[in-house]
Amino acid sequence: MAKAEDLRRKLRTAQAESIASNMYLTLAVNGFIAISLGLVLHGAADDWKIASWLGCVVFINGARYAFLQACKRYKLMRRDPDRVLRALVAGALASGLCWAGIPLFFHDAASGTYHGQIFFIITGVAAGAMIQSTAYARHAIAFFGPVLLATVFTFLQAGDMLQTVVGINASMLLMLMTRASLKSEAAYVAAQNAALTATSLARSLSQANREIQSKNGRLEVLANRDPLTGLVNRSVFHDRLKQMVEACQDNRCKLAVLVLDLDRFKSINDIYGHHAGDRVLIEFSERIMECVTPDDLVGRLGGDEFAIVIAGPDAPGRARQVAEAIVSRAADPVTIAGRRATIGTSVGIAHYPEHASNASDLFTFADMALYEAKALGRRRVVSFNDTLCNRVQRERLIESSLEQAISSGEIRAVFQPQVVIGTGEVIGFEALVRWTSPTLGEVKPAEIVDAANVVHHSRALTGLMANEACRLVALLDRRGLPHATVAVNLSPREFASYSPSALLTETIARHGVRASRIEVEITEEALLDTKSSEAELKALDQAGFKLAVDDFGMGHSSFAYLLDFKIDVLKIDRSFVHGITTNRHNQALVTALISAGRALDIDVLTEGVETVEDAETLRLLGCRLAQGYLYGKPMRIEDIEGWLDQSTSAHHPFAKT
Repeated sequence: MAKAEDLRRKLRTAQAESIASNMYLTLAVNGFIAISLGLVLHGAADDWKIASWLGCVVFINGARYAFLQACKRYKLMRRDPDRVLRALVAGALASGLCWAGIPLFFHDAASGTYHGQIFFIITGVAAGAMIQSTAYARHAIAFFGPVLLATVFTFLQAGDMLQTVVGINASMLLMLMTRASLKSEAAYVAAQNAALTATSLARSLSQANREIQSKNGRLEVLANRDPLTGLVNRSVFHDRLKQMVEACQDNRCKLAVLVLDLDRFKSINDIYGHHAGDRVLIEFSERIMECVTPDDLVGRLGGDEFAIVIAGPDAPGRARQVAEAIVSRAADPVTIAGRRATIGTSVGIAHYPEHASNASDLFTFADMALYEAKALGRRRVVSFNDTLCNRVQRERLIESSLEQAISSGEIRAVFQPQVVIGTGEVIGFEALVRWTSPTLGEVKPAEIVDAANVVHHSRALTGLMANEACRLVALLDRRGLPHATVAVNLSPREFASYSPSALLTETIARHGVRASRIEVEITEEALLDTKSSEAELKALDQAGFKLAVDDFGMGHSSFAYLLDFKIDVLKIDRSFVHGITTNRHNQALVTALISAGRALDIDVLTEGVETVEDAETLRLLGCRLAQGYLYGKPMRIEDIEGWLDQSTSAHHPFAKT
């Protein structure tokens, strides 16, 4: 809060200094133009009126000049910029009211020459005020507002056609200048904030650099230890684990690896802040150390993830005892921000050599056991077991069979339609991967994608889906749907192994398909990990592909990320849609997402629509596009023509929604 207030104060100071730097020239020009105007009016009005008006201008300009000198002498702009800005606006308003007297009191005297010479001078003065006050709109508006309002009033009350037209034009000029002043200030504020933030960051980096240099002797410790808890870091932990496994291969000793993390730790950071979260991590690491011996290896791997290695002939039994002790100790309340709260932990265990013969598998299996513990309800201890072993065996069988399944056509693409709610108009399809294996049975899409990433076949899998998507585009063209798109899913993990944008560009060129017909679906994870995904997302956008964010609302993204990329479609996750007819909470969430999408000019599509009632509710909430079993199940290209024929029938169920 203090930092934000400091930045606001610096911004106000910059605005005041910007106005002041232009004020001396502004006052000089103002006085010169006033004298010129007096000469124009000489002979057309009483000299005493002209002299009185000029005296008013000189007095006000003199007062404004004196105020500027006082600000400079006593450094008022840095001491109280808000008060200085108010005084500058007041001076501009006084000057504007004085100049407003020209159209009000000298209109009749100027007669026919008024809308020529006088109007030219008046509008020039007003425009000059706007140009000289781009940093603070109120300063400019305070001057030209009264002047132009008086001009508009004078012309409109004159009654004849010519002056009425001029008055209307003057009112339009007033609106345009007001809008321009506000936009100029907004641009100035944005630029100034960016400069102030950059300066602040540069100072912070400079300070950090000085601190690092002053503590050069601690670099070795920082390289090997987690700076928050003092435990060994991820790199050191894995190196030591590998060494211990290699040593045990010769000595036939036993090891146990425990992987643990805090249950729902993110909520602590969200509710109490990261400082409180750090205090919890320190407290948790101390509790871990109470449950182990000095011979055990304990490390913090990152975030709220910790790991322990226990060695010795009794490693399996002692690992269970240590894990249960940590779970029990972690359940004791902690004080967070002055309030007592209860945290918890889950633990996964794997043994060497019973479960794995190398360090990598040993840690992976312990990590799998941890996720199983969390899936079973948290605050549990789970050892790697036959069920998890079978899962690993299945994963590895999937990985070894994947390449052949892709090349043989065993892995195929199916397509689910996307329609306009209420009319049934087909606006596109989503490509979904399917694999029915003679040995594995039905392989889930997530299993296919994970395996492709592990064995580096993501490019081949995406290429298959992209080719099928292009085939469907050709079919849609033949069926008179030249604007319907086909969505292809991309995992953000693919961005690190190859260039999806290059692959898709090559594919559509080979099929003669426009990029705008292919919609690339990504998850919120890709928006968050801008380091690895930003270049690819920009390349996809520049190539003309549409971008969609899948399952929006399920992750930790925000609409701020959507502003960084040109997103065309948001897909609301099916969990918000199922039963929405009776779920007020989900209705509110979906309404908020739809409203935000409209504000950002992004189409919103709801997934998982299965009933007419839910479709009608979504329509009433303002949702226009939908996808789900109500409209059509995923189908092969060969079945789509028949579905399209059926979808045009008035008897088709979604034609009534």
